[in-house]
Amino acid sequence: WNILPAISKVGVSRYIGSGFVFTAVGTLNRLEKLGDARTGGQLGPVQDELTYYGVDGEIEYSFRDLINGPGGWFDPTIGVGGGYTWIDDIGFGTANGIAGVRFWFSENFALSLQSTYKYAFEDNYGIQHFQHSAGVTFQFGGKDTDGDGIYDKDDECPETPGLPEFNGC
Repeated sequence: WNILPAISKVGVSRYIGSGFVFTAVGTLNRLEKLGDARTGGQLGPVQDELTYYGVDGEIEYSFRDLINGPGGWFDPTIGVGGGYTWIDDIGFGTANGIAGVRFWFSENFALSLQSTYKYAFEDNYGIQHFQHSAGVTFQFGGKDTDGDGIYDKDDECPETPGLPEFNGC
C-alpha cells in the first residue's frame, strides 16, 4: 500500500487482434513496508524507504466485445506476462498473472483498474507480491483494413479502398 505522490506506472499498448493486446509497462514506487516488516533496519542497513522499479511485458485478452458487443463500456481483461523488478539494488525476474477491468466513458477514454501477481524466480531474495493500480486509459488511432486512410469505424466500405467524400467507398 505504498504510493508515490506522482505517476508511478506508465504503459504503452498495441492491439494485436482478436481481443489481444501487448503492453510494455514501467513502474516506480517507494516502499516503507514489505509485508508486515518495516524497511528501516529490517532488511539490511537502516533506511526509511526502499526504491521499487519494475519493467514488464504483458499480453492481455479483453472480453469487451464478447460481453457488450463492439464498443461496449465494460471491459474485463485477463493476461500473463513477465518482467524484471528491482528493490533498491537487488533485482529478480518475475512471471506475472494479470486481471483487470476498464470502464469506457467515451470511445477513447476509460478508467482502468488492474491487479498483477508477480511470482519471483529468485528464492533467496525475490519477493512474490501483488501490484495493484488504478489509472486512466487513452486510446488513439484505429484500424484501416483497406488502407484508404479512413478508419473502419467511419468507413462504409471497410474492405474496399475509397474516397473520403464517399465515406470510404
